[in-house]
Amino acid sequence: MGLVVEFQNTFYDNTDYFFFMSSAINRAMNINRGFITLTKDDNYSCAIPLMRLMIDNCMRFWGITLVDDKHEYIRVWGSGERISSIKDRNGYKLSDKHLSECFALLYRGVDKTYNDACAFVHFSEQNLYITAKVDKQKERRVDLRIDGYDHFPETTKNNIDKWMLYLNNVLIDTIRAISQTFLTDMAYYK
Repeated sequence: MGLVVEFQNTFYDNTDYFFFMSSAINRAMNINRGFITLTKDDNYSCAIPLMRLMIDNCMRFWGITLVDDKHEYIRVWGSGERISSIKDRNGYKLSDKHLSECFALLYRGVDKTYNDACAFVHFSEQNLYITAKVDKQKERRVDLRIDGYDHFPETTKNNIDKWMLYLNNVLIDTIRAISQTFLTDMAYYK
């Protein structure tokens, strides 16, 4: 079941924003559905990259606050051009790195989570850590597990789940704040 919204002429000036916002919400819902499915199956190594996608969703949505021409930002995003082709009001390109650094000033720890999650997007040492376990009781013993499961400790799984909930709240807060700006601007132009 989904939400269907019919836009009236009164929203014409900001229709692009409503499509932009709706796309961010829809993407978040799909990311969450995948995250829940994977974590229920105890497949955290595949769920963690979805956290990076959620951060990307939040950052790129929030990136609109860094530019003066919000409609141009949405046009670039909607046309498939790279967001990094736009510069913020201070002259910096809106690269993922720049967005991540600026976003982390508002939401502490997001940049570290973004980088940590990237290690699960790419084939990296994290894949070794979930495959090989050093047996601390026996000297020089490493257990290799090739069974299709991650074997993350419960505390790690709980922290991952909490971070995903936090990221959802970040997106909700961001949408709320930016929407108020657009609605205020819309009322101003009437």
